[in-house]
Amino acid sequence: MMNEDGTFRALEVITRCGRYFMSLANLLIGVTSFTELIELASRGSDDNLHVKAKHLKKGVDDVYSIVPDEFMVYAMGQAMGQDKNSFKKEDIAATLVSTFAEDLAQCMNQAAMAHGLKQIFMTGSVVGTSQYMRNHINMVLSIRGMINAKNERSRGYFVRFAGYYGAIGALLKTMRGDSNANIK
Repeated sequence: MMNEDGTFRALEVITRCGRYFMSLANLLIGVTSFTELIELASRGSDDNLHVKAKHLKKGVDDVYSIVPDEFMVYAMGQAMGQDKNSFKKEDIAATLVSTFAEDLAQCMNQAAMAHGLKQIFMTGSVVGTSQYMRNHINMVLSIRGMINAKNERSRGYFVRFAGYYGAIGALLKTMRGDSNANIK
C-alpha cells in the first residue's frame, strides 16, 4: 500500500506466513513441499471439510440465500468431532489452501478498505508461484466484494518474481537508515 508521500508500506501478516502454512500441512497430511501440497489440493475439494453457504441454504427466505454459495461460513466446520483419517489427504490439502487464501484475502481486503484502496499488489513466493493459490485469493476477494455493504471490491494483482520484491524492499528500507526497519 502507498503512503501519502508516495512511499510504500507493507501489510504484514506475521502469524499466517508460508512457514506456518507448510508446518500445518506437514502435521496434518505429511507434505513437506509447497509443490506437493498444491498438487494434492488440486485433486481435492474443500467442500468436504468447510461449511459453506450452499450447505446451509434451506430456501428462498433463508438468510444464506443472499450469500454466494462458495462463501465459507465455518472453516473446517465439517471436521468437528471427526478423525482426520475420515477425510482424504487431497481434501485436507484443498481445505488448507483455501483457508490460507481466505485469511490472506481478508487481511488484504480489510487493509485496502481501511485506506480506500481498490488495488492490492501481492508479493511473496507462496502466492507468487501458484496459480491455484492466486485463483483462490481472487475468488475470496470477489465474494467479499459481493457481500460488502458498499459493494466495493478490491482487486488483487500478483507480481512476477514476487519472492524477491520483499527482500529488495527490506534491503532498501535498511539502506535508507529507516529506524522502523528491525531487520537482523
